[in-house]
Amino acid sequence: MTSGQGKKMKSPLIGLLAVKNQLITKEELEIGLQQCAGLIDLKQELKDYFLAKELVSAQNIEQLTRAAKTQPDRRYDGGSRVDDGKTTGLYS
Repeated sequence: MTSGQGKKMKSPLIGLLAVKNQLITKEELEIGLQQCAGLIDLKQELKDYFLAKELVSAQNIEQLTRAAKTQPDRRYDGGSRVDDGKTTGLYS
């Protein structure tokens, strides 16, 4: 058995959107996740990493952040979608 070294980390949505929009490669995202592993605010640390390494511009980080906020919550609970009220407005 491995000690978890080969285990992929779950990426914040901002990282996935950066790859989807071809701003970075999957490999660059994985390296960033490794660099930021174990930090408290992974999303913010990943943004800072992208900026520090000049992988993504500040303007694109801002756009990715806005896009990530508008995405519906895609968490699942045993096969049925968990509604947090953002998509239906039922909990307003």
